[in-house]
Amino acid sequence: MDTLVLASWPARLKGNDARQSRAAAARIASSEIEATINNKLGLVENLAEAVNQLYSGATVTDPGVYVELLKWSGRERNLDEGKRVHSHIMQTGYEGDRMVMNLVVEMYGKCGDVEQAGNVFDSIQDPNVFSWTIIIAAYAQNGHCMESLRLLSRMNQAGVKPDGYTFTTVLGACTAVGALEEAKILHAATISSTGLDRDAAVGTALINLYGKCGALEEAFGVFVQIDNKDIVSWSSMIAAFAQSGQAKSAIQLLMLMDLEGVRPNNVTFVNVLEAVTSLKAFQYGKEIHARIVQAGYSDDVCLTSALVKMYCNWGWVETARSIFENSRERDVVSWSSMIAGYSQNESPARALSLFREMEVDGVQPNSVTFVSAIDACAGVGALRRGTQLHERVRCLGLDKDVPVATALVNLYGKCGRLEEAEAVFLGMKKKNLLTWTSIAMAYAQNGHGSRSLKLLHGMELQGMKPDGIVFVAILVSCNYAGQMSKGLYYYKLMTQDFGIAPAVEHCGCMVDILGRAGKLEAAEQLINTMKFESSLAWMMLLTACKAHNDTARAARAAEKIFQLEPKNATPYVLLSSVFCAAGSWEAAEETRRRMDGRGVQRLLGRSSIEIGDRVHEFVAASDVLPHHLVGEIFAALEKLGREMQGAGYVPDATAVRLRDVEEGGKENAVPYHSEMLALGLGIVSTPAGTPLRITKNLRMCSDCHIATKFVSKLVHRRISVRDGRRHHHFENGVCSCGDYW
Repeated sequence: MDTLVLASWPARLKGNDARQSRAAAARIASSEIEATINNKLGLVENLAEAVNQLYSGATVTDPGVYVELLKWSGRERNLDEGKRVHSHIMQTGYEGDRMVMNLVVEMYGKCGDVEQAGNVFDSIQDPNVFSWTIIIAAYAQNGHCMESLRLLSRMNQAGVKPDGYTFTTVLGACTAVGALEEAKILHAATISSTGLDRDAAVGTALINLYGKCGALEEAFGVFVQIDNKDIVSWSSMIAAFAQSGQAKSAIQLLMLMDLEGVRPNNVTFVNVLEAVTSLKAFQYGKEIHARIVQAGYSDDVCLTSALVKMYCNWGWVETARSIFENSRERDVVSWSSMIAGYSQNESPARALSLFREMEVDGVQPNSVTFVSAIDACAGVGALRRGTQLHERVRCLGLDKDVPVATALVNLYGKCGRLEEAEAVFLGMKKKNLLTWTSIAMAYAQNGHGSRSLKLLHGMELQGMKPDGIVFVAILVSCNYAGQMSKGLYYYKLMTQDFGIAPAVEHCGCMVDILGRAGKLEAAEQLINTMKFESSLAWMMLLTACKAHNDTARAARAAEKIFQLEPKNATPYVLLSSVFCAAGSWEAAEETRRRMDGRGVQRLLGRSSIEIGDRVHEFVAASDVLPHHLVGEIFAALEKLGREMQGAGYVPDATAVRLRDVEEGGKENAVPYHSEMLALGLGIVSTPAGTPLRITKNLRMCSDCHIATKFVSKLVHRRISVRDGRRHHHFENGVCSCGDYW
């Protein structure tokens, strides 16, 4: 019997209840509950006797009978049985026993019936501090923060002095909703209650509440005042710093804790790892990892998850995987952390593979796992797999969860399925800023900038104030639409009307907008007036210089990026492209030699295409293409090459000359670019007329862009390519970007 349902026992005898006595029913009840006690719940031995006495019709002379049954009902959240016990109490005259009625209040609170808990409490004559505390706890534990505060006020008015447990109960309720003003009132009340704020339990509860509200000065003030700080107090203060972005303070507090001779426990280490992760303090993080091993916490599931998250955040995915593989126990959190690590470090295919391993291992994914898996599908354009996950979360009732639904909007947007993205977005009852940003970016990247701009008005109607991330999407929309005047308008609106300070992404967008419009001098002036150095902004200028053949300015921009990101290959590739376009082949070769001499690794072009249930990934310039259809792929591309030439295709000489710089490829034909290999597979392995969706990590070169337009017309297919910048929808020889990307 998995769950005790006391009320159902007499009902089982309905077939012959006229012949069965209440004593017989009680014997059945007693035997079943005893079996459950022995096998499952481990309850006190006299609970079975309490059941027997209650249902046999015997006179209850010991209130302990009710005590055991009320405790069990509350523990099991069995409201129906709790009501039956309460009714029996009222019939036998124990309603005047304060201890019993206190437990009735507690039972109703644990079962979620706060209204009835309040009614019973009001019937108690001369309630003591325990009576008041349990009714306050009933409201607090069921999310009624303000009511618990009002009860605390009534308690004071009644002349009953709250104790430490009373305060920690109310503080816990306020922490759940982040009630800062109420926190200050309660803090003052603890001080007036003979310095209860110095008590470790009360002080820790205050630290948790202030930390949740981001009031770190107040939290630290409480921490300092605690007389006997225990490990929980230290850990809570470290957590408050870490969760509020004060990573250095969290680490410094651990050092002070060490000096005080307080040994950190597993909870402390989890909180410190959160700080180290955000700070990217590599050496200190490794030292903390070593201390965790020395302290014997290597197999702690929470710490395993925190370590995996830390190393993945640093980009050390293989180290994270080693920790994950060597852990003795893995829960859904550790699996989710590893899946998220792959997804966030541009290894979406490995993320999806690990997701399948998790399911084979029998671990049920939660909403966090699904978000990472859906993001991985978006990363490789695995629309079919993504829609399967959508159906699964719908069946589990998770499709209304805001992070999950937002991930679905992002998935459909990145796969070029705007109708599905809109359907998910419109079906959400609650939306956060990230949701609005995701749909705005979906519109922008798929060439529907005007819809993205309208979203700003929609947000204001919903009473939501756009943040800087939303304005990034809006500026991207203006950029992709080639609307310089609107871009300038929204940039001014963001800074002046909404008071949002421009970040790197905003300035990068504005430089790109000005650069695309040929306002290169204005773009460079904007960069020089920025309060921070931005390689992104210089990269946008360098890209614009390539489009407008401004060699001198391109060289200046590239030199700036070389200083800021010496190991980034992209500026070398772009500068080489500028020199090639200007016919300066020697300068282009010199740029390549500088790149090789400085040990800068080329970023290989990678493209993926989903065929059926499998995602196929191609790397540019492979001498041996690891695919069983390699012969058919090259045959199809060579045939298309001849047909394209007959239709008037002329290779972009600059792009062909640069191919080995950009992707380490051959210089003699387009097919060696990764998106063309994926396109070849799609053509040979799907029926005629089937739309093809390709995802690429780099920006499409001009030659591949021209070639794909020809292919779409020759094979009569819609071809979607999501590159490192935006979506390109090719159909009948035309691209949705209007050759403007």
